Amino acid sequence: MAGVRFSLPLFSGFETRGRVAKFQAESAGAQAQLHDVEQQVRLETRQAFLRIREAEELVRSQAQNVVQAEKALRIARRRYEQGLGTQLDVTGSQVALTQARVNGLSALYRHELAVAELERAVGCPAAAPTGGMEGDEP
Repeated sequence: MAGVRFSLPLFSGFETRGRVAKFQAESAGAQAQLHDVEQQVRLETRQAFLRIREAEELVRSQAQNVVQAEKALRIARRRYEQGLGTQLDVTGSQVALTQARVNGLSALYRHELAVAELERAVGCPAAAPTGGMEGDEP
């Protein structure tokens, strides 16, 4: 005795329609999430770009401050050599020059940090270290 049994449901209780609606809702949610992520990346990119521009201006202004501090130190030294100034004037000018240089380095740091933030925002990989660490290949 042999037989074949075949089953085909004629009514699935709207199961198919429910699954389609569920997948459409999940798809819409994923699209909304993608849109949110895209907007966040645009915002982060724009902010990083603006920080770079701001840091570039700061680097320029700090470089001018260093030039002015160097000039002030030269003037203070000449005045001291001619007996018109004091050693305190020279020392004060040296301190001002050192502070201007520190501020310039800080501005360069801010610029590099802004560049790194932009690279992260747009998905660029960070530059690989060039050795010197344990486990690195020479």
